[in-house]
Amino acid sequence: MELGFVEEPENTWRLLRCYFPSKVGGKPAWLNPEHLPSADDMQCGCCHKPLVFLLQLYSPNDEKLDSFHRTIFVFCCTNGTCYTSENTFPFKVFRSMLPKENDYYPADPPDYNEPKAIRECLQFTNLCELCGNHGGKKCSRCKGVQYCSKEHQVFHWKLLHKYQCNKPKDENNEVDVQKSILFSEKELVIEPEPTAPKKENTEREFENLKNHIQSDEYTEEELNDAVANVKSDKAFEKFQKQIAVEPEQVIRYQREGSVLWCSSENIPSEIPPCVCGAQRQFEFQIMPQLLNHLKVDHSIEGPTIDWGTVAVYTCHDDCNTSPYIKEYCWLQHFSKEAN
Repeated sequence: MELGFVEEPENTWRLLRCYFPSKVGGKPAWLNPEHLPSADDMQCGCCHKPLVFLLQLYSPNDEKLDSFHRTIFVFCCTNGTCYTSENTFPFKVFRSMLPKENDYYPADPPDYNEPKAIRECLQFTNLCELCGNHGGKKCSRCKGVQYCSKEHQVFHWKLLHKYQCNKPKDENNEVDVQKSILFSEKELVIEPEPTAPKKENTEREFENLKNHIQSDEYTEEELNDAVANVKSDKAFEKFQKQIAVEPEQVIRYQREGSVLWCSSENIPSEIPPCVCGAQRQFEFQIMPQLLNHLKVDHSIEGPTIDWGTVAVYTCHDDCNTSPYIKEYCWLQHFSKEAN
């Protein structure tokens, strides 16, 4: 088992696609920069609004030549109402692979201490100005800015582009506008999981559970009751004991491993097969601690994005049927009492 932790990058250029990053937030660093998922592929399955990039994991498969480069991309909806039931609609997962010899990157690895590979990152610019997804629409006036959807075009126009259309771009203003819809960009660092639990962290983690439940919907007494109900769940007890080893983990990665469920409820009985017909297997899960780094504001009125864990399943055969293969994920909340 390997664990993922969020860290500030030493150099932001190392999060560009030509350095094959694992990261959270910002715009996606597409592995295949030319053939991207369509705008329809990037819509929430519940509200049908454009999805926002959540994270990507660079995870090559040494057993297949086609998987010399391999990245898993996860996108999510920022509409909190899409998280109020147990389903996978607010998320979409894509797997992309390239052989060592390909049209986009040199066969030799880049020097991770120097920004010399950046020129390869700038070859394709068919991206949404706002979110970095495939930009199939252009500004009708300047023709120089692309968007993934009408929603993002209107949003960008009202906040910034109507003042900059046909004028030189102000990168500082662009960054400020993008921050209004994108998560803060951080590096994902992967390390082996320690074996010995830190017992002193267990009670503290029970208290921290309150941060992962939408406390604005509960009185203090109701919140304590909800936490008590979750603590009586055997699956949650196992979950809590295991994450006490490293409380800051945001990813648990073990291809062909097993999910560390946060509740005994709503565990899938079967996982649908890949489009190629092969069975899917567990690859990694997203932990609730990531919500703290996303700076989700639970004080606002109404539901916000939330999860207990998100389990990601990928093709056992690592098929290469398209540049971006849709994979499967399962959203689980802590318990019915805590939602």
